[in-house]
Amino acid sequence: MHRRVQAIHQSVQDGQTTLTHQDVDKLEDLSVDYLGLCVVNLSLRQRKEHVGEDAVLKRMAALQTQLQNKSLPEDEARQLHNALAQYDETLQRARRLTVRRSALEATLIAMPDKMEEVYQLVITAPYSADMGGKLEESLARLRIAEEVAAEFSSAETFALQPAGVGAPAAAAHQVKNTAKV
Repeated sequence: MHRRVQAIHQSVQDGQTTLTHQDVDKLEDLSVDYLGLCVVNLSLRQRKEHVGEDAVLKRMAALQTQLQNKSLPEDEARQLHNALAQYDETLQRARRLTVRRSALEATLIAMPDKMEEVYQLVITAPYSADMGGKLEESLARLRIAEEVAAEFSSAETFALQPAGVGAPAAAAHQVKNTAKV
């Protein structure tokens, strides 16, 4: 994707298209978004591997068994009920994240192909009168990545990340800068 954007920048610089550098910068921003989504996907995959649903269900069953003890002090029973509620909430979040991760994976698969479509459009019709409009139309289709990224940047997602996983945008920026070197 980065090479395609650079080739389009070169076309603009050489005057071989009616696009502007600002138009192409939008494509470059989407490349950075793509890297951010890759980091989010990695984080979600690590989280899924961290604690599985089966393990949580076993822990919940153990708590329910403890709660059946009639001689259990009231404060311990309250703490066990709280733990049970937290485990239930964890399961609900994990299920929502699974659905979101599916949407994210579909976006990650589609984005490079969509970027290739934009590249082919610019290369095959560089002097089209409405090149900016065509690019905007293509960018609108690519913006689904931004919507998915916004959904994953919610506090809920980051609260579930394993220790040591940083913010996707910062990591993507670092990966992009490393790739240029």
